[in-house]
Amino acid sequence: MPSDARIGPSPILSLRALILEDDPLDAELVAATLRQAGYSLTFTLAGSPGLLRERLGAGDYDIVLADYNLGNWTAMDALEILRDSGKDIPLVVVTGALGDEEAVECIKRGAADYVLKDRLERVPMAVDRALRRKAYSDAQARQQEEIRRAKEEWEQTFDAVSDPILLMDEHFRIKHANKSASALLGLELKDLLDKRCYEVLHGLAGPHPACPYRRLFTTGKAERSDIAETRLGRTFDAAASPFFDASGNVRGCVHVLRDITERKRAEESLRQLSTELLRAQDDERRRIARELHDSTGQHLAALGMNLAWVKEKAGCLDSQTNAILEESFEIVKRCTQEIRDFSYLLHPPTLDEYGLASAIRWYVESFARRSGIRVTLELPEDLRRLAHGEEIALFRVVQECLTNVHRHSGSPTARIRIMQDRKSLSLEVADEGHGFQTVRSETTDAGPWMGLGLLGMRERMSSLGGHLEIESDGHGTTVRAQLPLEEKAA
Repeated sequence: MPSDARIGPSPILSLRALILEDDPLDAELVAATLRQAGYSLTFTLAGSPGLLRERLGAGDYDIVLADYNLGNWTAMDALEILRDSGKDIPLVVVTGALGDEEAVECIKRGAADYVLKDRLERVPMAVDRALRRKAYSDAQARQQEEIRRAKEEWEQTFDAVSDPILLMDEHFRIKHANKSASALLGLELKDLLDKRCYEVLHGLAGPHPACPYRRLFTTGKAERSDIAETRLGRTFDAAASPFFDASGNVRGCVHVLRDITERKRAEESLRQLSTELLRAQDDERRRIARELHDSTGQHLAALGMNLAWVKEKAGCLDSQTNAILEESFEIVKRCTQEIRDFSYLLHPPTLDEYGLASAIRWYVESFARRSGIRVTLELPEDLRRLAHGEEIALFRVVQECLTNVHRHSGSPTARIRIMQDRKSLSLEVADEGHGFQTVRSETTDAGPWMGLGLLGMRERMSSLGGHLEIESDGHGTTVRAQLPLEEKAA
C-alpha cells in the first residue's frame, strides 16, 4: 500500500456511515465528532448481525464504524458479514479497549483502521485515511479493469486478423502468435512460445536466406520479401516491422505472413502466356517476312524483268513514254529494296543462318542508313551461337532500343556493346539523348517507358531467366540486358 501522502485527499465530504454500536450514546458521540471535523454525515445504526445484513442489503454506505465488543458478537463477526455481502466498504474499529493481538487480528481480517474511544478526535483522521485508501484502491481496480479490457480487445483483434502474425524478440524467439499462425503451423500457442521462428516455420537451424527480419537488423527499418515455403506448399509475402527499446536498439519485430500462393500462380500463368504470345509474335513475323520475300518480292522481281524487256525495246517509243518507263523501273527497284528491308526487319534470315552477331551487324548498318544515326558496335570475336530463343530475344532488345533512340531520344549517336564470360552474356545499348523518366508519373509523359516496347523487352529477358535494367537522365539512356549462360559453359 502506498503512503497516504501519495493517495491524495479524501474525495468524500458528504458521508454515509453505518455505525455498529450497542450503546446509542456512543454512536452519537462518534457522529458528532465527524460532523465537527467537517463531514456532512448521515448514519444508520445496527446493533445485531441480522440488522447489519439487512442494512447492507438495503442501502449503500461509504464507511462502517464498529465497536469491537458488541455484546454477543464482535467487529470480527462484522468483518465476515461485510465480506460475505460482496460490498467493498472500509470498516474502522472504534472501541473502548483493544489489546494488541485483537488489533493485529482486526487489521489482518480486513479492518481499515482502529481508534480507541478515549481518542475520538482521531476518528475523522482514521475515516479520512480509510476513504483515501478506498479511493486509491478503486482507481487501481478501474485501471486494472481498463488494462484487462484493452488486452482482451487487443487479443480479439489480434486473433481476428486472417494473416498469420508472429511477435518475436531479437533472438527470433516467438513471444506471441495469433490463431492464424497457430493454424498455419498446426501448433497450439503454448507449443509456439519461445520457439525460434525459423525452426517451426521453415524447419531450419538458422534464419531463412530471404528472411526480412534478418535484414531489418542491418537497416533498422521495416523489411519485406517473398518466401516460398516448400514444406507448407505456400508462398508468403513476409513483412517484418521493428520495435525498439529505450536506447533505440531493435528488441523484436512484428512478423506478418500474407499468403500470396494463388497470386504467384496467376503471375506465373500470365508470364507463361506472355512468353507464348511473344513466341507466336516472332513466328508470325517470320511467316510474314517469308511471304513478303517469296510472294510479293517475286512478283516485283517479275515486274522488274518485264520492265527490263520493255526497256530493251524502248527505241520505238517516244521520249515521254521512255521517261515514264525509266520512272517505273526505279519505282520497282525502290519497292523491291523496301520489301527486302521490311522482311529483314520482321525477321532477318541471317539470325537463323549465321547467328546473333551477323544479324546485329546487318541491322545496325541498315538502321544507320535509314536514320542517319551513327552507331558504334562492339562484339566479342568469339561470340558463340546461343539458343534460338535467346538470340531472338537479344536481337529484339537491340531493335527496340535503336527504334526508341530514333523516335524519342534526339541522340545523334548510339553504342552497342556485347560482353560474355563463362557464366553470362551482357548486352548494353546507350545513347546521348535527353533521356526520359524511368518512374511513372501522373502528370508527366514518360515517353517510351510508358509504351509496351520496354515491357516486352523485360518480359523476354525474364522468361529466359535474365533481367533488364534501364538508366536514364538528361545526358542519355542506357539499357542493359543480361542472360545467364551456366548451362552452356565449356
